[in-house]
Amino acid sequence: MVIGVIGASTIASIVSIRAIIITSMIVLVTIAGLRIMRGLKRKVELQKFEMYLEIVGAEGGAWTASVDVRMAERAFHLRFPFF
Repeated sequence: MVIGVIGASTIASIVSIRAIIITSMIVLVTIAGLRIMRGLKRKVELQKFEMYLEIVGAEGGAWTASVDVRMAERAFHLRFPFF
């Protein structure tokens, strides 16, 4: 009977360890997916900003001098997200 209890607890601990490993793998994959999506979103926003600068630059020198400051700050933070 003691052997049965030890065997059952061993099986239960193996199952719980397996569940913890599977759960942690799911969490890691989810975090990696979110980081990839955030990186893609950042890249798209940066491309939009670069297109915006090209359009503004094509419309004349006066427009180029008055580039929207918010857009410039946004591009800086997209390029250097740790600032």
